[in-house]
Amino acid sequence: ALQKSTLGEFAQADALFAEASRLPASNRIQARLRRNFEALHLLNQTRYADALERIDRPVAPSGDRPQLSGGGVEIDAQLAAEINAGLPVGQRVGASESTTLTPAERGIFLDAQALQVRGTVLRLLGKPAEGRATLERAGNDALAVRDGRVVSVIRLRSQILAETALALEAEGNGAGAEGKMRESLALLETRYPQTVAVNGARARLAAMLARHGKTAQAMAEYRTVVTSAAGNRSISLEQYSWLR
Repeated sequence: ALQKSTLGEFAQADALFAEASRLPASNRIQARLRRNFEALHLLNQTRYADALERIDRPVAPSGDRPQLSGGGVEIDAQLAAEINAGLPVGQRVGASESTTLTPAERGIFLDAQALQVRGTVLRLLGKPAEGRATLERAGNDALAVRDGRVVSVIRLRSQILAETALALEAEGNGAGAEGKMRESLALLETRYPQTVAVNGARARLAAMLARHGKTAQAMAEYRTVVTSAAGNRSISLEQYSWLR
């Protein structure tokens, strides 16, 4: 549904979201995913007030698992629902291995994404300072989990930084905006070099530089995007050269 929405196929997305809404959200993670996806769908349609209402609709808190005195995990009604929903074993019981996020941690990240959406909407509604404060809270919440070492949310953190940059720009803080946009790009480069995600972040930086009259710097960034995209295409073609 969200993919259809991102492609601008809103009628099909509406139908898919309506179908999904008839299914109960059986745990706190699914409820948060549904909230975020539906709000993003509304945001894609520039229905900002509706997106804000959807993202502010309350969901159940994503707290820690109830513990027994012997250190075991109590199977409460919520945990039973998540087991029945088929969550991976490590996530069901709140395992703390470095490769597994607990449901509570996943909830924190999804709530951070919700704050990102809220901050973006506020900026688009002409409230950049309020939006920036919300985005900064989202970034801090994401960083608080495992001291910011969770690799799987690097893209989320990068998006939050990019949105913070746009809020700063709207406030008239050009230097601060450029700094945050460069942070967003650097964060992606450390983990996903020479990827479409990096090229997108670099293109956003270039566009910002161009808006502020830094034409030479903007053109340099755009040239890097073109070179990287051409290189990625060559690599992709080489992978299938045996078909020729």
